[in-house]
Amino acid sequence: LLVTCGGKLTMEFYLLDHSSADIDSSVSALCSYRTTGSKATIDHRMNAVRSVPLPSGTNYHLVVSGDSEGNIHVVIVSELPKSRNTTIGEILKGNGRPVLCLELVIFNGFVLAFVGTTGGVIQLWTFNIDKLLCCCNESEGGLHILGGVLPTTASCEFQAHQSGVNDLSASTVSGECESVVVCSVGDDQAV
Repeated sequence: LLVTCGGKLTMEFYLLDHSSADIDSSVSALCSYRTTGSKATIDHRMNAVRSVPLPSGTNYHLVVSGDSEGNIHVVIVSELPKSRNTTIGEILKGNGRPVLCLELVIFNGFVLAFVGTTGGVIQLWTFNIDKLLCCCNESEGGLHILGGVLPTTASCEFQAHQSGVNDLSASTVSGECESVVVCSVGDDQAV
């Protein structure tokens, strides 16, 4: 899955077919995302986007993006072509500071979304994979209503830097106690 995002809070979704010998013919458009009820201007933009395939042999991806007003946009996209040209997601209210970066990690039945903002804060949003998969199975015509399965606030947030979190990386670490390690770099020149 290839996701592009930008001005006016839009996202475009494409499927890359790795089995094709001709790279030009291996890219096909799946759908677009537009926010509903918003009068987004060209200056109101998506700043970061990540996707992760949902497990259990499904053809669904969870896509999370952050915008210039600090909101988190959550969309489920199927790899299967549908008649729909657009998809609908949910908007989660962040802390109001523009999102600069984000990272997704699957850990213990959850998708963890680490979100870095211009205020130096990293937010953690947790999404229950079983609830997301139930939503996929119950959808009609490719429309995924996520409102009842998503959190309304971040699970936690912490001040990582004095100013903007320019980038971050998160990964699971196996051992006696499985855990997640998060590294970030900020405007304050700190790692």
